[in-house]
Amino acid sequence: MDQFEYHGEYEKFFSYTLKAVKYNPDNYWNNHLLGQAWFKMGNDDEAIASFKKAVEINPEFFHSYGKMARSYMRKGNYEAAERYYEKAVAIAPKPNKYVAFKTQRNYLELREILESRNIAHIAVQYPMRSIVPLKKIFEGDDENIIFVDNEKLFRDALREGSYSDYFIDNFAGDFGHCTDRGNRLMAENIANTILKEVLGIKHNAY
Repeated sequence: MDQFEYHGEYEKFFSYTLKAVKYNPDNYWNNHLLGQAWFKMGNDDEAIASFKKAVEINPEFFHSYGKMARSYMRKGNYEAAERYYEKAVAIAPKPNKYVAFKTQRNYLELREILESRNIAHIAVQYPMRSIVPLKKIFEGDDENIIFVDNEKLFRDALREGSYSDYFIDNFAGDFGHCTDRGNRLMAENIANTILKEVLGIKHNAY
């Protein structure tokens, strides 16, 4: 079913997910996929209903909470969007517990390489995600690391614009791959942070 979503064949994706739910209505993944299908087709009310059904079956499935937040945000209900986004973040696997071994190993190995070559280290967090888990990876060894926080920046941007202005998908639940506009927003934030932390300049880079 997923291949239809990735190729933009949303009507086929909807048809298959609807059949899956009818065949097995108590499967949280089927309901989640149906919610995604509704979302892709622009029906946020039905999407929310499907995502809610998914978390009724599996309360720990944080992806559905994140997707619900996207639907509420598109409807302009920012209070509900914030509530479900926070729920997704609260129960999502934390980097220092879930993917910590690989993530920390890769980050710390990279840090050793950069330090050995006297190269500045800039650590950038995903949009919509808290900077705290990223900082925890380097806890006790974060001297001279420039951290770039993208959470508030993107939250504020989504309150003023639409989700599709900044993301092309919802693969991570609470964010997705960026559009050109989203990438530019992130790039400007990185540049501004570097200017501020290194040169003490506090105005926009562009």
